[in-house]
Amino acid sequence: MRTKEKLKRLLEAYYESARTFLTTEGEEIVYGSEGHVQVYDRVISELMNIRNQQPKADGRRRDRISQCLESLRYLRSKAYKSGLKRGLITED
Repeated sequence: MRTKEKLKRLLEAYYESARTFLTTEGEEIVYGSEGHVQVYDRVISELMNIRNQQPKADGRRRDRISQCLESLRYLRSKAYKSGLKRGLITED
């Protein structure tokens, strides 16, 4: 049983370390790294700019963009926490 748990931990560590993220520019970066979190920040700021340019009367489109922003913020926080846990990001 003990060796089974060790093997499970080794496999989890391997999959976590081998995880990468592909940017829109085609660059491959490590999941949870500072660069990965910055990609999310950039996309979030671009979507916020687009949402703010939509007229207030067009609430349906603004709401959809807001939902996308909410999802991206969640993914960003997961990546940030993973980076902290793995030592890729130092806490400010």
